[in-house]
Amino acid sequence: MADIYIVVGARGVVGEQVVSRLESIEKRVLTISGKTLVQMSEREFLHASSQQIKEISTSPNAIDSVGVILAHRTRHNDVSKSVQGELRLCRDLIRAFAEKFSKVNVVILGSITGSFIDIATSEAYHYAKDTQKSCVRQSIRIPNLCMNLIELSWFVKYPEHRFHEGYRKQIEQVGQRVGYGNLPTVLDITDFAVSLIELRRPPRGQVIAYDGGYSLLQE
Repeated sequence: MADIYIVVGARGVVGEQVVSRLESIEKRVLTISGKTLVQMSEREFLHASSQQIKEISTSPNAIDSVGVILAHRTRHNDVSKSVQGELRLCRDLIRAFAEKFSKVNVVILGSITGSFIDIATSEAYHYAKDTQKSCVRQSIRIPNLCMNLIELSWFVKYPEHRFHEGYRKQIEQVGQRVGYGNLPTVLDITDFAVSLIELRRPPRGQVIAYDGGYSLLQE
């Protein structure tokens, strides 16, 4: 079991719900702004990550095992900047944690984009999501790191009170395809991430689809 959960991207629509769910099941949570870290210079980033680790390490309760959920989303349309941002968060930050703590279990909330082409999304976004998958594969080089990616396509992104009419119709259409009740919510996704993190022997370096089977259906 993780002694502390770190959520990167906690200010986003998904990240806020992830934090709320973790707190509701009484997990100790620390939030990190992915956007802030990405915008830093290399020197600023090294200082900030060092300070974060120091803050965790000097807490009243001993920290041995860390669970990390990466729920950020990069917004760059520039391919190089988009990829560099993902490397900073999914590689450099995670490796810094792995150097300090004896056990680091990580789940990236990713996207099927990068595996399949979506012409409605930018090229930079595709490269960003594929970079996340590369970081997951390379993570098995680090013995005390278990890192996996939940690959999402359709899921219920917003709480129901925030549905607008167009989004409600989209969800209903997807629900008809996969069966009502099979489309995961952010609550479900968070619980799945927690279950992966807290397994005695989690999978390592895996990309796991979680979308009610929607991505398997051909048009």
